[in-house]
Formats: sequence, C-alpha cells, structure tokens
Amino acid sequence: MKAAIDALLALVLLIAVPLAANADVMTSAEDVAEVTTKIGFAQAQFALAAERQDWEMISNLYTDDAVLLPPSHGFIRGKKSINEFWKSELVETVKGVTLKQVSIDLLGDTAIETGTIETQGVASANYVAIWKRQANGAWQMDRHVWNAARPAE
Repeated sequence: MKAAIDALLALVLLIAVPLAANADVMTSAEDVAEVTTKIGFAQAQFALAAERQDWEMISNLYTDDAVLLPPSHGFIRGKKSINEFWKSELVETVKGVTLKQVSIDLLGDTAIETGTIETQGVASANYVAIWKRQANGAWQMDRHVWNAARPAE
C-alpha cells in the first residue's frame, strides 16, 4: 500500500512541478492579440518578400539557428541554408500568396502558430511555425514545417 501511495505522490509531483514552474508564463488575451498581430505582420512581410524574391528579407524573419522542415527534404538549418533553400524553391515570382493564421498559442517568449498557405485564393499547404521573441521584442521563426493541403472534397 505504501508503494502505491509513493507512486501516486511521485506522479502528482511529476505533473504539478512543471505546471507551477510555468505559471509565470501564462498570458492574457491582450498578450495573445498583440503577438497575433505582430506575427501576422511578419507573415505579410514573408509573402511580400516571396513575391519580390527578396531572399534576405525572408531569411531575416528566421532566428540565426532556425530549422526548416519542408516536404521531401531533410532538415535545413541556419539563415544561410534557409536563404539558399528559398532561393532554389521560389525561382519563379510568386504572386497572390496569402498566409492565413488558424491559431496562435503563446507560451511566454514562444508562440506556436498554425495556418494555411493560399495561392490566388486556393489552399495549397498547411503550416506550423514556432516563433521566438527576440531581445529587441521582434518575433522570428525558429522552426517552420509545412505540407501540401489536400483539395476540398
């Protein structure tokens, strides 16, 4: 019986300690709204940069040690590699790209965004981006993964 109580206590501590440690990162609706707006602005910059083929502007939206996980590719690590990837993938001018946020979850200085990528009004991909707040208050993508969206049935 004592072993069962000890195991239960250990389980409670295993759950409670991380929750208590993260209590200070709980955020208000105003915080989430502000971050959603800032990340939305960054996503608009991404779409504009893709249309203009401004690879430097795109790579500046990522942290120095960011990781891309594009479909049918290995890990792409760091701004220089990210710049080269986008240069090779967006060889033709991309017009009419819209990134639509579906949700943003804010955990302190980290935001997890999900959304869709539309090209000329048609969903073409789904994405997840993990954003990190920088010392200057700017938000940059730290992890970025996407896949092709299935056509509507």
